[in-house]
Amino acid sequence: PYDHLLSLPQAHLLDELLLHCEKFDGFRYLDGRRVGALLRDGERISGVSADGPGGPVSVRARCVVGADGRFSKVRRLAGIGAGREESFDLDVLWFKLDAGPRPAGAGEPERDVRVFRSGGSPVLAYDSWPDRIQVGWTLPHKGYQEVVARGIDHVKRELAAAAPPYARLIEEQIRSPRDLTLLDVFSGRAERWAADGLVLIGDAAHTHSPIGAQGINLAIQDAVVLHPVLVDAVRSGDTGAAALGEFERRRAPDIAAMMRIQRVQSKAMLSTGAFATKVRPRLARVFRHTPVYRKVLRAIAYGNPAVRIAEDRFTG
Repeated sequence: PYDHLLSLPQAHLLDELLLHCEKFDGFRYLDGRRVGALLRDGERISGVSADGPGGPVSVRARCVVGADGRFSKVRRLAGIGAGREESFDLDVLWFKLDAGPRPAGAGEPERDVRVFRSGGSPVLAYDSWPDRIQVGWTLPHKGYQEVVARGIDHVKRELAAAAPPYARLIEEQIRSPRDLTLLDVFSGRAERWAADGLVLIGDAAHTHSPIGAQGINLAIQDAVVLHPVLVDAVRSGDTGAAALGEFERRRAPDIAAMMRIQRVQSKAMLSTGAFATKVRPRLARVFRHTPVYRKVLRAIAYGNPAVRIAEDRFTG
């Protein structure tokens, strides 16, 4: 029934996942630990060493899963290249505004992503749970320093001019550069996703543009695809690169397809000029009523429909 955009704060989602993980006897969460080195038996990765509250700790594992994001330290320590590509000539300044509870009788909230182009650099805005508005101001790649050098008041004026419906909230709630987060937009695919005793998933394996908010969706699908590969590898005692590499072989086509979709989305949503401002929104409204639009939307929302949880690999 949830046939609309739903944006959740990452911390909320991670808390929910943690609550479910804690139900399993074999699960142990080491809060605040940061990986400092990979443990090895010869050339094979056999665990991690980490530091944090309570001092250093070593964790041995038959397989280490690197799920630590686009700037993955696990990936770097393993000597695996990030495969960065400058496919998107922009950066995004992200921030959230507190819209407050919706007044009685206000009707349903806006479910679409809104794109404002009047200020030159397009601004994206959409509702986020709970009672927040997520805003992304697109800037030329590496252009943030030039903008912020003119002061936070200048930034606020530019934002208010670019997204007039939120001018009051921007003036009231943006108080310093700390209220803004700069996202370096790039795509990339690690040169390989597996080594002996190690597998990478999510942004550590493949990095995406924020367009379409695909990072977490794709990472969760990665986990579903990896699950039977990892279970079979551990059960057989073979967690070498060849066995774990089956995950990349199964998953790579879906990731390549999403990267192509995102490049098209970026051009459609964030291009500027008279055509983009006047003609493209009209074409987009027509496109929304075609079968192609629904097919693309389902691909963004659900990924590969063939990806299913391997319940036969569960144990009681």
